[in-house]
Amino acid sequence: MLGLSQLCDCGSFLIESEIPQAEILQYATSLRSQTQGQGTFTMSVARLEPVSDHLADVIVETLEREGAGV
Repeated sequence: MLGLSQLCDCGSFLIESEIPQAEILQYATSLRSQTQGQGTFTMSVARLEPVSDHLADVIVETLEREGAGV
């Protein structure tokens, strides 16, 4: 987490953080669940970083299984 700011006395907060893109889809569901559908988020790419050799192998295997061709 990079920062937490209270936006108003109404209980709204701004949370700034960086997470891997692979986790963002799970985050949306979790946020809605934890905020009773009231939470929203925006995302932007902060930077690109290489993945580990093991994770790269998993990604390639998954794409090959799905017929995406690598």
